[in-house]
Amino acid sequence: DKLILPEEMIHKKVDKMAMMTYLAQFRNLKPMDPAYRVKAYGRGLHQGIKDTNAVFYVEKPTDISSNVKVVVTGPDGTELKCEEKKAESSPAGYSKSACSYVPNKPGTYKVSVTLDGKHVPGSVFTVVIEEDLSIGGEGKVLCFFSTTSGSQKQRSDINNTKSMLQAKKVHLRKDFVPWIPVDLMDRPDREAVFQKAGTRTLPIVIIDDKYLGDYDTLLKLEEQGKLDGYLKMDQQVLLTEEEHKARLKTFSAAGAAL
Repeated sequence: DKLILPEEMIHKKVDKMAMMTYLAQFRNLKPMDPAYRVKAYGRGLHQGIKDTNAVFYVEKPTDISSNVKVVVTGPDGTELKCEEKKAESSPAGYSKSACSYVPNKPGTYKVSVTLDGKHVPGSVFTVVIEEDLSIGGEGKVLCFFSTTSGSQKQRSDINNTKSMLQAKKVHLRKDFVPWIPVDLMDRPDREAVFQKAGTRTLPIVIIDDKYLGDYDTLLKLEEQGKLDGYLKMDQQVLLTEEEHKARLKTFSAAGAAL
């Protein structure tokens, strides 16, 4: 039910006995425990990648003097080091800390965030750590580029990569995926691609959900006779050029075909 405001309580038309009955329902109400006023949030409290910094944030009201305690334990129960530092900015009335730890193996981790021995909302957090970040490219060749590439080298690298892969007939594979423009992706998806590659240099070529490299890498592999081993084109059943052109009409405009 809606609470009665103070100015409504003192209105001259309000019955005193009725107001006393209303207030009586709150006679056992206790002040909120300070721990419940602390907020803990961030990706590092839910998921992460092995050997990659897992980050989360803790916000504590400035009128609370007690310290927040963070404990991170791995799948085998071993406690991990968790670094805490003051965040660059904080909401009004709060002090904000940036916390980070590095999980050293895949598995389920636990993050405990307490104030004076009492858990804050959501604690204990369960964190699933994966061996590697997957962007769903198992068995496929994924190429990422930008429609607004600024430098001449990047534009040249994108075009040369397209020509190289077209010569390898990658576009005729049954599992062919049109080139994906990172600048048209949602930000979380775009950042996942950059995290997977470990670089923001375009184009980004990922084969079988593993980062292979940019144009310079592909060119070096081709010169060494190793590129075909990654593409595994000898294991593919290819479409004809006519079948491929007909297929392009069914693709979303979000991707650019070879």
